Amino acid sequence: GIGSYLRNEAAQAIIAFLLLWLGYELMGIRFPTILAVVGAIAWLIPVVGFIFAILPAFLGGLGGGVALAIVSVIYTTLILLLLEIVVQPRLFRRRLYSPILVILMLVPLADAFGILGLLAAPPLAVAMQTLLSSLRQRRGGEASPVDAVSEVEALSSRLAAIKREAKLDEAPELSSMAQRLEQLLEEAQRALHGEPLPGGD
Repeated sequence: GIGSYLRNEAAQAIIAFLLLWLGYELMGIRFPTILAVVGAIAWLIPVVGFIFAILPAFLGGLGGGVALAIVSVIYTTLILLLLEIVVQPRLFRRRLYSPILVILMLVPLADAFGILGLLAAPPLAVAMQTLLSSLRQRRGGEASPVDAVSEVEALSSRLAAIKREAKLDEAPELSSMAQRLEQLLEEAQRALHGEPLPGGD
C-alpha cells in the first residue's frame, strides 16, 4: 500500500512540475523552475498544500505586475484541480488513505516536525490503514481444518469432563441434552475427517 501510494504521488508530482514549469515559462515569470518545484512538492501535502502552491506563484508573478500575479494564481489553481479531478482518478488509483485519518495525524505531526510532518502524514495513514485492513482480514478469515478439528476435540473433552462431574442421572433433561451435544460433536468430527455422516450421502 505504501509503495503504491509513493509511486502514484511521485508520478503526479512530476506531472505537476512539468505543467507548472511550462505555464510559468510561457507567462514569463521569473524563476519558473523553482516555483514549479515548490508547486510539485506542495501537491504532496494534503489539505494545506494548495496554500503552499498558490502563495509562491502569486509572489513570483508580482515581478511582472499584479495582473500577471493573478494569472499565475489562476493557472496554478487550474493545474491542481486538473490533477485532483481528472488525472488522478483516470490514470492512478484514488487516494489510498482516509482523509479523516490524515487530518487526525496532520496536526500533531505538523506541530512536531513542520513541513516534514505534513509530508509524512499520508504515508503513515496508508501504513496504518494497510495494517488495520490486514488484521481485519485475518480475523474475518475462515479457520483452517486443523484449527477446527482441534476445537471440536477440545469441546468433546470438555463435555466428557462435565458428564463425569455432573450427576446427570438426577436430571433427565440435562442427560438428554448432553447426549445430543455428544452426537453433534461426533458428527462434526466425522465431517472434518471426511467420513460419511449417518444417513447421509
